[in-house]
Amino acid sequence: MRVRTKTHGFTLIELLVVIAIIAILASILFPVFAQVREKARQTSCLSNQKQLGTAILMYTQDFDETLPLAYGTVNGLWQSLRYVPVPYNWLPGQSQAEYDANNCFWANATYAYTKNYQVLACPSAPEIRLKNANPASTIAPVDVSYSYNGDLHGYTLAGITTPSTCPVLWEGDGKAKVLGYQRANPNMVCFGNATCVYRSGNCDQTTNGCVDWVMSASVGGIDGPTTVHSGGQNFTFSDGHSKWQRVGTSLQPAISSKETDPGCTYNTNGYPQLSWYDQYYAHGYMFRPDFDRSQPEPGICNN
Repeated sequence: MRVRTKTHGFTLIELLVVIAIIAILASILFPVFAQVREKARQTSCLSNQKQLGTAILMYTQDFDETLPLAYGTVNGLWQSLRYVPVPYNWLPGQSQAEYDANNCFWANATYAYTKNYQVLACPSAPEIRLKNANPASTIAPVDVSYSYNGDLHGYTLAGITTPSTCPVLWEGDGKAKVLGYQRANPNMVCFGNATCVYRSGNCDQTTNGCVDWVMSASVGGIDGPTTVHSGGQNFTFSDGHSKWQRVGTSLQPAISSKETDPGCTYNTNGYPQLSWYDQYYAHGYMFRPDFDRSQPEPGICNN
C-alpha cells in the first residue's frame, strides 16, 4: 500500500522574503561587478598606452633620439592648434601636402611600429564625433583617446630632465574617444616656417615653442570628464613605463599636485574649473621636459 505524502508550496510571505534577499544581494553585487569590469577596461587601456609608448621609443631610436612631431607643415607652415586626421588620409578633399603633414603626427608616424589602430582607443570611453566621416571616403576613420604631449614635439630624448616623470601620452580628451581625429595636449605655438621646439623660460603666446594650452574646460565641448578610470587616468612617460594616477575631483586637497595632476581645480562633474592658459590655471609644468620640482609654478597653481 503506497502512502501519499502531503506537500506544501511557498507562501506569499516566503516568496516576498526570497525576492527581497535577492534584491539586496543584487544591489550589493552589481556595483562590485561594474567595478571589476571597469578595472579590466583600465588594464586594457594601460596595455594600449604601454604599446604606444614602446612604439614612440622605437620611433625615437630610429630618428636620432628625436621624439615624434605633434603636427607637420604644409607649404612650410606649421599646422598646429588643430585636430589631425587619423589615419592620415581618411579625410577626402585634402591635398597631398596636407596628407604628408597629417602623416607626421605621432599617431600616424608610429603606426609602422604598432600595425594596429585599435590601441589608440580606450575601452572605457564613449565615441564622440567631432565631424562625421564623409560617406565618400574609402578609408575608415579610427577612434583615438590618447593625447601626445606637445611640449615634446621634435624634442630630443636626451634633453628631458627626468624621463620617468615627464608624460609623453595621457588621456587628454578625458573620458572620450574622438572618431578620426586627435590633437596634441598641451599644444605649442608654432607660427610660420621657423623651427618649432619647446623653449623654457618666460615667453609670450606668439613665440614659437611656447606652451599654449593644456586642456579644455568646456562641458559643452568634445572633452569627457577628466576622471576616466576610478577617479584617475593612465599616463605613459618618456622612459616608456605606464601607470594610473589619481586626478580631478577625487584628489584632495582641492588644489592638486603639479606632480600628478594636469588640472588645478575641478568642478563637481570632473571638468577643469576654468578655461585657462598653461601659466595661469594649470599644472602645465608636469609636461615640460625641463620640469624642476623645486620651482613653484606661476599663477594660482603654485604648489
